Amino acid sequence: MTNSEALPESFIEQVKEALEKLYDFQALQQNSLTWNFDSQPSDAHMTGAHQLRGQLIEAIETLNPGQNVAANSGTVRIYNLIYMHYVGRLTIQQAAWEVGVSLRQAYRDLRHGQELVSAVLWHKLHTEKPVTANSQQDISINAELRRLGDNTTII
Repeated sequence: MTNSEALPESFIEQVKEALEKLYDFQALQQNSLTWNFDSQPSDAHMTGAHQLRGQLIEAIETLNPGQNVAANSGTVRIYNLIYMHYVGRLTIQQAAWEVGVSLRQAYRDLRHGQELVSAVLWHKLHTEKPVTANSQQDISINAELRRLGDNTTII
């Protein structure tokens, strides 16, 4: 993302809070992002919290670079850390150990992951058509993932 397209810090913080409460539906229902998903057509039994949880996990999955990327690249590391910590419920220390990075690097990578998940959700909420593999948003997100992978070092 360019500076002119920067996400509001408050939105990133809302996403971070939602990620931290991914399995706490009561907390998710109270998250201010939930109202964005309550109005979307869906199964009548799905609350906004359930929809938000699904959107967060879907956004995390969009960060998965696939099998054709080196296992030690920054993109794989960021995806693995954010997936292990939020979806897999590992502590940051456990996820860092599993990925083989320092705790300091894990915190930096998690922050990058939170920003990328936020970008995916932001674009989804602010575009009328769904994000597709060929869309400009995906191209921007993939470029950011490649940039992070090329410039992120293990300390």
